Amino acid sequence: MVSRTLVPNSVRLLCLALLVWFTPGGISSAQTQARQPLSAKPLAYLQKQLGQEPYDLLKSQPLQRRLIALLGPEYKSLVANLNPATELEEENGVLHTEGNAPHRGGEEEAILLIDIENDTIEVFLRHKETTVLAWAEHGRTVALPHEAMDRMKRWPQAAVVKALGDLQRSSARASASASGSKSAIPESTLAASAPGTASLCAPATPCYETGSFSATVNDFRTSSAGRFKVLTVNLRITSKVHRALMLGIVQGSGLGIDDRGNRYVIENVNSVHGMGVITSSSSVDTKFTLEPGESGDARIEMVLGMDHNIIYGTSFTISMTLREIESLGATQLRLGREHEIRFTQLVNGLEPRPISAPAITGNLPLTAASAPESRAAIPAATPMTDACAGTQRCYSSGPVVATIAQITASSVGNFKDHVLRLEVKFRNLSDRPIILAYASGTSTALDNLGNAYTWGHAGTHDVSAQGIGLTTSSSADPRFILQPGETRNATFQVIRYRPGNAPLGTSYTYNVTIQQLEILPSEQIRTVREYSMNFANLNAGGMPHVQEINDSVKKLTDIFGRKRKEGPW
Repeated sequence: MVSRTLVPNSVRLLCLALLVWFTPGGISSAQTQARQPLSAKPLAYLQKQLGQEPYDLLKSQPLQRRLIALLGPEYKSLVANLNPATELEEENGVLHTEGNAPHRGGEEEAILLIDIENDTIEVFLRHKETTVLAWAEHGRTVALPHEAMDRMKRWPQAAVVKALGDLQRSSARASASASGSKSAIPESTLAASAPGTASLCAPATPCYETGSFSATVNDFRTSSAGRFKVLTVNLRITSKVHRALMLGIVQGSGLGIDDRGNRYVIENVNSVHGMGVITSSSSVDTKFTLEPGESGDARIEMVLGMDHNIIYGTSFTISMTLREIESLGATQLRLGREHEIRFTQLVNGLEPRPISAPAITGNLPLTAASAPESRAAIPAATPMTDACAGTQRCYSSGPVVATIAQITASSVGNFKDHVLRLEVKFRNLSDRPIILAYASGTSTALDNLGNAYTWGHAGTHDVSAQGIGLTTSSSADPRFILQPGETRNATFQVIRYRPGNAPLGTSYTYNVTIQQLEILPSEQIRTVREYSMNFANLNAGGMPHVQEINDSVKKLTDIFGRKRKEGPW
């Protein structure tokens, strides 16, 4: 059955449809029909494909033949929307893979479910961002794996409710027809729900949540740099699991779309700060690691080539794929679950517009009968106390606290280059020494007018930091050592070249990446973690604001004008 029609969002309908659907082994026609005998499992051969990407799987028989019969012309959409896709996995006897069309996460996506035991195929397609289509064989339904749940939480909820509701009603009709009964599933049973884990996402904030972590946009800025229009997204990620959580961003997954349809992309690995980029299964960077309840930041920059024929938008949708990295002991790692995170209606300065539909967070509901006994909610790890405690000009993550002690602004040179100088105080909260260093080329700032400040000229050596060591792709300076509880200062400088007569901003957002280093017994140095630090709404001292300068000039002009009229003394 295919459902294309969208209906207005309703909390009651949402609970009803999600309750029925997101119930592993819950109410479905599969319960009323006898399980297939072992000899009647034509799709069992697919279990040999576990751990592999689904490209060859979709061409295998009889799967391809059955998918074409089920989907008709939409089979091509399924293939397109599973490129790239997750490796084929199994959960509670259901094989599943999820994916999206190249560079179109959040718009064109697909979920393929295969219940081998009950010989049932189920497919969900997301089209043009707002439409959800659903199909299932034999009038049966399949229990959704958690990976599929996570992806569907980010789909338009009214469309999901409609598609699931129609699919479930089709299943109920098929079941009733098979049993000779005309009665439907009682609405009171469908509407019941069970409590899930508490959400870490604050109301009305741009926040995405999975069972492993929450991700919040704590700063969003637009600017121009050379021939590029730039979006800068700062994410604060908080772990919810009772183990070390390692995350990386999947290469090629970052995408920004403005309300004019312009597309912004992550240009290269140097556009991601504080988090590693996963380029392949054999190239994994574990520098973004959180302990239970700990928070950490990542900064992502997306660009669009500027063109005078382009009309730029003012509201943005940002999406990217984060993937968990699992430790197998010793030095072995493997890639885990993917999470496509998405934030809508972001505007410059982080003023998210109200979202019309409530977010689906925490554990999805089970049936009233099974919820308390069969699947008790696992409490999330308690978030660590924020050492900044809401203090302005402060950043805190893990053992490191950084505070802007002073910021001054000045104009220098014949071209009146505008310079910001920031004194940053670092403190070690841990019970062991730590080594910090400045990651070369990451010190930048934006003013409230969108003007960009950088560490210096591209292609030159970065000498913008004083009092702290520097790391590059080939070297690291470990001089900045903090003993337990110790505080030390470092100074950073960013510059806006040749501002001319352009107005100067009155407040600033400063970004810098600091790396935590470790000296190995072999006397080699490695990076164990990166801190993408973001300080918003800074006001500089040491230089009058533009309005004050203009007022002073006007007063002087008035004084000299009066003197000319009055003549000499």
